[in-house]
Amino acid sequence: MTPSSPASIAPELSSLPGSSVLRNEVQAAALLGVSPRALQKWRVTGGGPQFVRLSARCIRYRDQDLASWTQGRSCRSTSEYAESLP
Repeated sequence: MTPSSPASIAPELSSLPGSSVLRNEVQAAALLGVSPRALQKWRVTGGGPQFVRLSARCIRYRDQDLASWTQGRSCRSTSEYAESLP
């Protein structure tokens, strides 16, 4: 394994301050209970969780961003939900 291989970089990334697990689109969608297509749509239209673009075709989601987005969407009533829509 070379020093620049992804497997050797992963332990270094996890030791960075404020870092967390990077999940791929399928893993993030499963965690949220939505389809990967929903995440793709939200990336284009906005309103979804923050994501990390590692390259043009490599999108990842941090656990902390998924949790924060989920917390921000919690409502106590349906009227509260309607008020939060753009």
